[in-house]
Amino acid sequence: MKMVVVRLPDDIYRELEEAARREGYSLVSDYVKRLILQALGKGGPSLRDIEERLSRLEAGELPTPLYERIGSIVRSILQEEGVSSVDVEGLAEKLEKRVERRIHDMINPWTGKVDRLAQELAGVVERLETLEEEVKKLREEVEKLKEARERVERQPAEQVAAQQPRRYQPHYHAHTGFEAGEERHARRRRRTAIEWLHEQGVLFESELTRLRDRDAFFDKLRREGAVVIELPHERVAVDREFWEEFVRRIENLGTTREDEIRVLLGDKMAKLFEKLKSAGIVYFDVKEGRWRLSRSDIEGGG
Repeated sequence: MKMVVVRLPDDIYRELEEAARREGYSLVSDYVKRLILQALGKGGPSLRDIEERLSRLEAGELPTPLYERIGSIVRSILQEEGVSSVDVEGLAEKLEKRVERRIHDMINPWTGKVDRLAQELAGVVERLETLEEEVKKLREEVEKLKEARERVERQPAEQVAAQQPRRYQPHYHAHTGFEAGEERHARRRRRTAIEWLHEQGVLFESELTRLRDRDAFFDKLRREGAVVIELPHERVAVDREFWEEFVRRIENLGTTREDEIRVLLGDKMAKLFEKLKSAGIVYFDVKEGRWRLSRSDIEGGG
């Protein structure tokens, strides 16, 4: 298939685009293709042409070929009946039925196509409305995140410093006492449970899918000083340093908006916050206007 590229001035293209819309085409290229085929005598009638023809038929405007065809039908009826005089009422009734059948035979194939086009157009409109709604929701979410970031940036420097999450870094030297050579040797050996927790900060039982004996795992962490929290559906182990940092940030939270809390806590602490809030361990004290932590429900949490 060959391709033809035509360069047009902007005003001519806009007129062509408007004409395409009037004819029911969504793409200018499809409209131009139909014009070319019609000019070559290979294009069929457009949807608009069909509608105009139907309107003229309904208004009683019969084209000359159709008029002559009706006359031929009338003559054939007279011959079949073998009458020399014309019964106007009877002839009119028979003529009406035959013409009606012929017109229906001519129109039916096109009305089916028009109905299918209308159904397809309705489906396209419905999908576009759904996409428009999804885009609107995404824009609203983006605006909320922008507002949260702007509110955080407008806070006083001291308050931001108190609330801004600090990158959690494990301190193996303080626990192992390794020298440089010994530390390299320790990296090569398999990590213990408490070292793994110290590296991750927090471990959720629901995510430990490959762990066989979970009870022994959490008991070992508890004996070695980790904070173990019993939730309704799972256990959570928290590194001691991670827990202390988490508590400090909770006490400095000055907002109840989820998007702002996510920004101020970071991903891991925000997830721990949601788990504890769902279990009622973390709650917002309306009288004091701040978040509180029920330490009595936490084993080893101080």
